[in-house]
Amino acid sequence: MARSFLIKDFILRVRLLTVKQKEPYLLFHSILGFYPKHIDLYELALRHKSTSIRDEDGILLNNERLEFLGDAVLSVLVSDILFHHFETQKEGFLTKTRASIVQRESLNRFAVALGLDKLI
Repeated sequence: MARSFLIKDFILRVRLLTVKQKEPYLLFHSILGFYPKHIDLYELALRHKSTSIRDEDGILLNNERLEFLGDAVLSVLVSDILFHHFETQKEGFLTKTRASIVQRESLNRFAVALGLDKLI
């Protein structure tokens, strides 16, 4: 019952947004399958360095710090999956396999397949 109330409350808040504000919510929902709670982080994750903005302290805001963190998290997750899936393989195989998965070209194809290119 509490979950139902939270969902209705969230939907009401989304309805109150302007059309321009709703668009990212709808796009993220179509990709993720849920409405992001802190859309500002998602928007920051998609902000290229060339479109940086400054916060109230003059700090440039763009996706570079989040990209750094995301790359590290992705590497850990892929490493864990490979480690458990290929139990008999040596470190060299695991490293090469991880590198082939976590490379720019592979990630770009995956991002396009998800529809992230429409958000950038």
